[in-house]
Amino acid sequence: MSVWPGSHVLLHAAMAFIMMLSEASMLDWSAVFLVDKAGMIDKNAGIGYTVFSIAITTSRLGGNSIIPKARTQEDHIGGRALGGGWVLPLDVAG
Repeated sequence: MSVWPGSHVLLHAAMAFIMMLSEASMLDWSAVFLVDKAGMIDKNAGIGYTVFSIAITTSRLGGNSIIPKARTQEDHIGGRALGGGWVLPLDVAG
């Protein structure tokens, strides 16, 4: 017997899917952006790609130690705002 997941599970799944797609597109296009729009030379665009990869890895590993400490609903809402809140200012500025 299977049970259809609740609305909270579906919402979190949709958020995770959207974040995965945005991360993948940033990863795929970061070097192209750095060369075409930011004016970096080709050799240095690889450094930008490396810095982005290190930032993603650090945030994932660091997040694993923070999650057990977040016990209240406010902690989880704050984490969501911190994790996704940077997208809007970058979108407006760009």
